[in-house]
Amino acid sequence: MSPSLARPSSLWVPSKSPYTVRSWYASGFEVLLIGTMCAAAAYGAGFGVERALELLNVAEGEGAGASAEQDVSDGAATARMM
Repeated sequence: MSPSLARPSSLWVPSKSPYTVRSWYASGFEVLLIGTMCAAAAYGAGFGVERALELLNVAEGEGAGASAEQDVSDGAATARMM
């Protein structure tokens, strides 16, 4: 019998899932860990894209594109965005 299928103690509670014999809190912790790593990777990717756009002078800091005024190409006039 493999160690993962052996009963660890007399307090062993069988899993309600037919796919695993692990406890629900061990499986839940695994999902929490994977979700945390995915969230950190997504945050890091967004941070990297933001920095890359700043280096290319595409984004102008926070709220880029949400400005109330937009410069016209010659710089002489400004148009109000509503």
